[in-house]
Amino acid sequence: GTSMKSVGEVMAIGACFEEALLKAVRSLEQGRAGLGAPSAIAGLDDDALAGRVATANPDRLWAAAEGLRRGWAVEAVAELSRWDPWFVGRIAGLVAAEELITERGGADVETLAAAKRLGFGDADLALLLGEPEAGVRERRRRAGIARRYRKVDTCAGEFAAATPYLYGGFGTLDEVPPRRRSAVVILGSGPVRIGQGIEFDACCVQAIAGLRARGREAVMVNCNPETVSTDWDAADRLYFEPLTLEEVLDVVARENAEGAVAQFGGQTPLKLAAALAAAGVPILGTPPGAIDLAEDRERFSEVIGQLGLRQPPCEAVVTLEEAKAAAARLGYPVLVRPSYVLGGRGMEAVYREADLGNYWKREVRAAPEHPVLIDRFLERAVEIDVDALCDGRDNIPCSSTASSSAPWRSTWTRSATAATS
Repeated sequence: GTSMKSVGEVMAIGACFEEALLKAVRSLEQGRAGLGAPSAIAGLDDDALAGRVATANPDRLWAAAEGLRRGWAVEAVAELSRWDPWFVGRIAGLVAAEELITERGGADVETLAAAKRLGFGDADLALLLGEPEAGVRERRRRAGIARRYRKVDTCAGEFAAATPYLYGGFGTLDEVPPRRRSAVVILGSGPVRIGQGIEFDACCVQAIAGLRARGREAVMVNCNPETVSTDWDAADRLYFEPLTLEEVLDVVARENAEGAVAQFGGQTPLKLAAALAAAGVPILGTPPGAIDLAEDRERFSEVIGQLGLRQPPCEAVVTLEEAKAAAARLGYPVLVRPSYVLGGRGMEAVYREADLGNYWKREVRAAPEHPVLIDRFLERAVEIDVDALCDGRDNIPCSSTASSSAPWRSTWTRSATAATS
């Protein structure tokens, strides 16, 4: 069907092109590790791959890297892509670095340090080395390979900048200014993309104001240059970094922060909350357990059943075969939606089995801990949204309601956002 094709935007800053590029790749939040080709690209023959390199498309960068990985000359890839050979040469260097890292293994400290300076993330290295990300992080910590932060002078030296813009790297200079008060880290909404509501950024801005009113310094972490929360005068300091576990842990450690706030930035920080808590970072506000209860479709459906509320018949599945069987039992059309998804991202009405298979290949990365929920899709229904705020005790005032009725609408949806003090 018809769909929007805008690809969005991220901002990444590094000490070299390679570092900035790999940080930008991590910021996209597509579940990809570095320049490793996704299966849809790796499975192409040379002729089809050349076509992907020559034509503008979302996978072009990975297609070019795959061509270089197959031994194509830098000049050939530059001619196909019409990219300047300088940039293609830098990408070729990253592809060669992947091979070197794999050959030497993670025990080689010099190789590990060089890889970090090139911009490889801990998750990227873990995939290349075949070991857990936590193991890579611990090894570089023991070797003293620590991220340091440089400052972008937003006033070009004309006068002192009120808000430091900071970006991480693995050089020798650290320019983080001293703090005057205790700090709390706020996790932003991540990259510009379709389905990302501006309400998430508005919530982050209000959180900044609330922390300041309580005598805390607000430290913003985001990679989205088109938000109010990343304006020069929004937070006390701003880290332009990918919103990954690695980068957020390093910011929290460098700031010696009281904790992190994950509930206001939408899906991006919500997915990090449990891992941050497991790493020892205090999650302020809504705890990870409450986030999981609302985000895990299967758990939330169980709560609805326990409360005796009506809901469309639904089943939680992990594999495509399970999804096909569930859809057959529920009856088409069905509404398919992954766990840990807000704003309609990854949600689709499916009318036949063939479409279900196409959707699964395109959207789903299901796992036992994050199943996919399949609902009976109710056509010509009325949708009613109710937003409520709890004061942490017994008072739950209703803040707004909205309803709509249209032939394409699915079942009624009820959403509640709870904030704990």
